[in-house]
Amino acid sequence: ALLPTFEALLDFAVEGGYSDDLST
Repeated sequence: ALLPTFEALLDFAVEGGYSDDLST
């Protein structure tokens, strides 16, 4: 919620499965 780009990147990583470690 700090920056739109950061949130979008995080959402993409989580949904994309890039940050599976964080998704757990």
